[in-house]
Amino acid sequence: MDIKATLEKMHEVLRRLNTIGPKLAAAAGAPGEVRAVQFDRVRGGKRIIDAMNQLGELEGLAAEQAELLHILDECRAKVVPLIDAMPYGSHRLMLQLRYVHGMTVQAAARSAGYERRYAYKLLAEGEKRLAGVA
Repeated sequence: MDIKATLEKMHEVLRRLNTIGPKLAAAAGAPGEVRAVQFDRVRGGKRIIDAMNQLGELEGLAAEQAELLHILDECRAKVVPLIDAMPYGSHRLMLQLRYVHGMTVQAAARSAGYERRYAYKLLAEGEKRLAGVA
């Protein structure tokens, strides 16, 4: 797989990972965090079935998250050496924040002190540079 395809795959994996966190929290019934199902507090047949369904949903989401993290690690193994070989600067910084640290573009822009549109521009230019190097 070439670098352009690897970056596209990373885009998709990061997008899916960013949707799983809130789904895990929602499935656990807690805002922003995952809590264990409390079976000792569950009474009645319907509640037990609901708790088992909740547990099954959590297991499915956790398995999907683990698979995505594995794919992301494989992609990072190809991309990180190329990013590290780039000269220091704003393109390298945005690529590191996005692909090495897995930040959203908005979070990476905020962290680097850039406007969101400028961050997207830097990433697009940096990705073209990476594709040209490989």
